[in-house]
Amino acid sequence: MRSIRPFEAEFLPKLQRAKGTSNLAQLPVQLVCRAAVRYISSLDSHFCLGLLTATAAALFFHKCIVIMLHGPLTPLFVVLLSPSLFVFDWATLWLLHRGLSSRRRVYEFSSGAVCVLLIVLSGSFVSFYEGSKSGLDWSHAIEVLSHGVPAKA
Repeated sequence: MRSIRPFEAEFLPKLQRAKGTSNLAQLPVQLVCRAAVRYISSLDSHFCLGLLTATAAALFFHKCIVIMLHGPLTPLFVVLLSPSLFVFDWATLWLLHRGLSSRRRVYEFSSGAVCVLLIVLSGSFVSFYEGSKSGLDWSHAIEVLSHGVPAKA
């Protein structure tokens, strides 16, 4: 049997009480709460949980920037192809979760290093994108005139 962690022990009885209710309107709330509790208690270390969450956010925003670079996509295209757009991100996060939840310190350390690497690379990609975009955006351009020298027409 799996050991109950403190966070899970606090909210598990509330979820079990709510499970007995027959109100169908509460079902999505129960599912979201159960998924949140399961996610928060999935890793022993809060530091590893923070690393995994930051990596998920970095991968998601990196993918959004890449989609913006290739041009706007129609909503139909996004709905139909979103599973294939994010499948490698999900696989990466799944492997990192397995490594961070491993009992072997080598796997946990290497997964943590890959998480930090992905966060840094995604952040640098976004900063390069924003830096290059600002040079091409003429709405932010400022004309600098020298004092005493008339501007050429």
